Amino acid sequence: MSGQQKSVREISAKWDDVLLVCRKCSRKVHGGFGKKGGQRLEKALKSELKGRGRYKVVSVPCLDICPKNAVCLVRAGEPGKVRLVAPGADMEDIVGGLAPPHETR
Repeated sequence: MSGQQKSVREISAKWDDVLLVCRKCSRKVHGGFGKKGGQRLEKALKSELKGRGRYKVVSVPCLDICPKNAVCLVRAGEPGKVRLVAPGADMEDIVGGLAPPHETR
């Protein structure tokens, strides 16, 4: 196999966990998150998670759950648990359940 490139390679990620946010739910809810309540969940999570560790927030097309007046959120580290986040939910409560306070080393 010398001279040929491997078909699968591994590299180090810049994050320790991934949060999947349903894009379709986010569009239906029209924001309602963050300090002033005008952000989409994905953007509010990104700003709230700064300094709490290395998290990647990813918008995905549809998680096929489709709750009324809520956004589906899945933490990749807990694939069997889906969170339904309602607009106006306290971001500290949301983030506290996802990411414990970051310990400085």
